[in-house]
Amino acid sequence: MLSLIPGNTKILIIILLIAILGLVFIIISSLFSKKELRTSPLPSSVPSFSPAPSSEITQPPITYESPKTKKLLDRLENRQTLSSLDQAAKDSLLSSIGNQSSILITTSTFKVEYVKAADEFMVEILTTDIDLAKEETVSWFKEQGFSDEGICQVPAVFYLNFEVSNKLRGSGYKFDPMAPGC
Repeated sequence: MLSLIPGNTKILIIILLIAILGLVFIIISSLFSKKELRTSPLPSSVPSFSPAPSSEITQPPITYESPKTKKLLDRLENRQTLSSLDQAAKDSLLSSIGNQSSILITTSTFKVEYVKAADEFMVEILTTDIDLAKEETVSWFKEQGFSDEGICQVPAVFYLNFEVSNKLRGSGYKFDPMAPGC
């Protein structure tokens, strides 16, 4: 096969093959040397890690209402068929974002994001006035054409923003991850 290739090109091909073989050798050598480093003991000057005592482990900032959380999980696992009007509202909303995962709206109190893989609406609460944020979110969904039942069945999953959750730490607040009335 090399006899069909002109002389200068043969030399270039041979040099290129040697370079590739050299790179492969270097990569394989470095993999084996790194493996040896990983299996060698730590030097005595490196401090060992010890977990914090259980008294120092922090509790989650807030707890979720167990019965409501179970109800939400059941709704997610056993999806109900939406009414034709609620399905039309959902289809219209999703077509506005190209039927892809996307943030639909962000206000000072809430953010609604559609997650295509899960086929659900995630509602992030951005304020400690959770009831207000939920009311405003429900109003927004209704403006899009959803009924109260449709908001529950679509489903809309509520969760607290990290900072909001931390502000409520120690308050004893139990969060309901569902829309009011669901």
